[in-house]
Amino acid sequence: MAADATFSVRIDNETKDKLAELVEQSGLTAKDFLNRLVTTYETSRVRESMT
Repeated sequence: MAADATFSVRIDNETKDKLAELVEQSGLTAKDFLNRLVTTYETSRVRESMT
């Protein structure tokens, strides 16, 4: 299993608030939400390449 790593990025307050709201609405932890976000993005890219 891969080791966990700290991730930090500067974003504006509006984006930060939106992200926090999405995480809360999802019922996931921030870590799990970001993992799902990356997976969804990757899946979307694959679908786009197939059309």
